[in-house]
Amino acid sequence: MNAREQRLLMAFGCLLLLGLGFIGFKVLTRWKLTIEDREQKVTNRRVEAEELLSQKDYWMQRAEWITQKQPTYRSQKEADNELETLVVDSSKQHGVSVGARKITPPRFIPWVVPGRGTTGPRSSSSARSPSPKPPALAGRRFP
Repeated sequence: MNAREQRLLMAFGCLLLLGLGFIGFKVLTRWKLTIEDREQKVTNRRVEAEELLSQKDYWMQRAEWITQKQPTYRSQKEADNELETLVVDSSKQHGVSVGARKITPPRFIPWVVPGRGTTGPRSSSSARSPSPKPPALAGRRFP
């Protein structure tokens, strides 16, 4: 092997070592960022838990008040009838007449949890499937 070939081999070896070092650096940096992100999430959860635990007595008092003061209904229909009675009686007291009364049933939306609000769409494949076309558009083709 002559001097030129040795220098070329040495340059190739240096480039290979530099490339491997760079790739290793990138992998370790990504790993470090992942660890720091997980650590931040754990810290946030701990702070939230401590805050909620500090408010425990307040929320327990509220829950006790609600169970004592708020009526419990066995069915949705019973609750709707009570609400309708309350609205009609209140409107009569203020001299307002109520016309046709029709309570529409609550609409079911899969990713809305009652009392918690929107939790985002589910990640199952059924959530990504296209919605069916309304009957008026069922036979038409769209570009």
